[in-house]
Amino acid sequence: MKNVLILAAGDISNKLSFIKAYYTSPALIPVNTKPLILYHLEFYSQFDCKIYLVVNQRDLQYIEESVNLNEYNFETLGVPDSHGVNDSLAYALDNMPPSDETIVNLVTSIPLEFPQPNTVYLQSSLTYNNSWSGIKIIDSEFQFSFKRDEQKRLSNAFTGILNIDSVALSKIIKSVNNQSDLLEVVKIWYSLYPNQINYRLADWIDAGHELNYYQSKLTLISSRSFNAVSVNNSGVLTKRSTNYNKLKDEVSFIKAIPSNMSIYFPRIIEDFTYDSENKRGSYAMEFYSYPSLAELQLYWDLRDEIWERIFADLKKVLSAFKEVKYSIGKEAYHAFYTGKIELRVTDFHQSLDKDFRYLIEQDLVINGLPCKSYESIKERLFQRIDSMYAESDFCIAHGDFCFNNILYDPSHRLIKLIDPRGSFGDKCKGLYGDTKYDLAKLMHSALSGYDYIVNNLYKLEFLEESVNYRILFKNNVHSIQAHAIKVIEELGYSYRDIMLLVGTLFISMTPLHADSCNRQKIMYIHGIKIINENI
Repeated sequence: MKNVLILAAGDISNKLSFIKAYYTSPALIPVNTKPLILYHLEFYSQFDCKIYLVVNQRDLQYIEESVNLNEYNFETLGVPDSHGVNDSLAYALDNMPPSDETIVNLVTSIPLEFPQPNTVYLQSSLTYNNSWSGIKIIDSEFQFSFKRDEQKRLSNAFTGILNIDSVALSKIIKSVNNQSDLLEVVKIWYSLYPNQINYRLADWIDAGHELNYYQSKLTLISSRSFNAVSVNNSGVLTKRSTNYNKLKDEVSFIKAIPSNMSIYFPRIIEDFTYDSENKRGSYAMEFYSYPSLAELQLYWDLRDEIWERIFADLKKVLSAFKEVKYSIGKEAYHAFYTGKIELRVTDFHQSLDKDFRYLIEQDLVINGLPCKSYESIKERLFQRIDSMYAESDFCIAHGDFCFNNILYDPSHRLIKLIDPRGSFGDKCKGLYGDTKYDLAKLMHSALSGYDYIVNNLYKLEFLEESVNYRILFKNNVHSIQAHAIKVIEELGYSYRDIMLLVGTLFISMTPLHADSCNRQKIMYIHGIKIINENI
């Protein structure tokens, strides 16, 4: 079996200045709201290998408390006092069983293919070695360029990924003098075994240098399975989808927005088109590299005053939406809320393993709180939703006003809203919907940890007669929640009403997360608990 060493014992305090982060470990650098370590564990867990995560001992507890890694089979090696990447590598080799091959992967380089034996991975394009080290191949000979060198030369950047014979690596690491550059290992490897080492030119997803970080985010832009997203060098984002009606609705929404509110949305660059051969639609719009509020919430250390400004700006948007009134009617209201909830929960119930169907059918004890089952509480739930109908609440509505769809520049207080729903159910296409739904979407991110759950930041435990779970909230949670509650109050709504809708969001989104059974379960459990607390 191969050993995989994910080297993450560095310190990013002074390296990525644009991230005002809680953490110092590179394992937790966020790329599109997911910490780097999850990209590596998800990738290497597909293969027959033994995974080791090498981190600073001082970071161990914080990593364990910040990210749910329980779904993966790996071991953690805590380096007591690392003097550089090669020192960490030497410590790891001394504290793990031998294997035929050892794959070494810097955590800041996200793997795209399983490393081949006796191979060093280089970026496919030639660049100057200003910020990274590299190798230039001339007549099959390796010429090494280190970032510390005074003379800058063109080379293929070393990605920080290699697969090497374990016996050779153990011998090489004892000869290394430069502790801070993994390319030193490759140079000694080449000098000792020139006929053994191969190279491969490949794409490089690098999150460890400011120059490459944002390009890596673009490369890894993620969306639901029916979407494909790409961004070109001119700042144009193209969306393609087999769910072409959804894309068509998005375009119609953005084009219909009143001019005084269009500033909140990226401009449409290319109108919706339908590809009949591939049965998918597409359109292009401006791309903005602002972080989402989800990323700011999960990984940035922002002052309370900034969060106060953020929610003041969000309130301003919702207030502007509410100025444009519309009449939808009770039939569309019921179809959107109660009809969707019943359909989605039924789908989730049928998809569950028989051993877990009790989650919907039976009363539960959740975190010590006795909770009525969905089946026994749904009539009261639907009556309560019915009582919340108010014609005055229908206006312009984004439809998916959650943190992940709100891009925000904290320095300039700029908001861009992406992925509008473009409909309030099948009976009401267009700009309009219930403003309470937008408010609930905002609160399921701000108050109830939606973005934590979808990014695997939770713990879940099933006991004999109860269920316990914990969302791994950051220190900013109380500040964010206080400002969010203030928005509910200032807009004139009942906290319990909005939270009841938040609970229904969680239980109704379970079928949309079929890629993770545990995530589906915690969403349902979290949602039914919120409903019980607010019914």
